[in-house]
Amino acid sequence: MELLEKESRLFRGRVLWERGDPAGLPMLEQALVAVEDSQDLGFIFIYASWLAEALFEQGRLDDVERLTH
Repeated sequence: MELLEKESRLFRGRVLWERGDPAGLPMLEQALVAVEDSQDLGFIFIYASWLAEALFEQGRLDDVERLTH
């Protein structure tokens, strides 16, 4: 159940970001760290791609590079 709460923060962050709310980006960042820390990595590539896309749109290319390598 704890993982579902972490994943739901990822979904909320993604929705906020898609709606143009800048609060979605830090929510995505924090939730991805929480999911990584849980070691339940079944969908981590999907979640990381959501964050990479948002970071790219913000011009944070160094962070995209760090995330994808």
